[in-house]
Amino acid sequence: MNDLLLQIRRDLKKNIDLNYKKGSKAFFKEPIRLYGVRANRLKKIKSKYSQQVKLMAKKDFIKLIEALFKSNFNEEFSLGSGWLYQRIGEFNEKDFKTLVGWLKYVTNWAMCDDYCNHPLGYLIYNYPKFIDQTKVWAGSDNRWTRRASAVAHIHPTKKGSPFCKQIKKGNKKYLKDIFEISDRLLADKDDLVQKGYGWLLKEASNLFPKEAFNYVMRNKKKMPRTALRYAIEKMPVKLKRRAMAK
Repeated sequence: MNDLLLQIRRDLKKNIDLNYKKGSKAFFKEPIRLYGVRANRLKKIKSKYSQQVKLMAKKDFIKLIEALFKSNFNEEFSLGSGWLYQRIGEFNEKDFKTLVGWLKYVTNWAMCDDYCNHPLGYLIYNYPKFIDQTKVWAGSDNRWTRRASAVAHIHPTKKGSPFCKQIKKGNKKYLKDIFEISDRLLADKDDLVQKGYGWLLKEASNLFPKEAFNYVMRNKKKMPRTALRYAIEKMPVKLKRRAMAK
């Protein structure tokens, strides 16, 4: 595992683009650790090692993912999240504690969204009994854990998700859950948390346009404008105007 980790890090260092690194930092308010590897180069590195990572024993694979996450480099976190998602079908409810524990390594919005919207979101909806635990995250002191409470529910809204048809059939349960989380985050002062639950409402509006719009209209006086603008982004112009009207 250590040899593989060294190889991956050597490849990342070989592909550093200092101009890209400087420009990327402008997308973050908080300090971040970056190699400065462009997305197309990172994709090639991911592909180069995918087969080797796929064949690792699960216990060694888990050690690799934790080492990548723990580094706090965005590119290493992205690789770890991507490889974890490729093997997420091997993870079961006993692994939930481990995956939730990895939230402590999330230190910016990109890490939060990549991890929660993919492997963690998948595991939660594969074992729906964990959905209620995400509601508890909304009360966390950690801004990324609060954002995670919303972003983890975006996965099943995607067309490629195996859970999309499932939530459309049982939409009352899904809507009840995401509206409860949005209620808990409604007055959050952190703009990145606001954007997180606004994004959730926006994606939910693709499947449940009427319900999402009604939720926004019921709460628009309490909802920060940042969250409101995100939530209505995909709605028809007429509905946007109604939502934005004071």
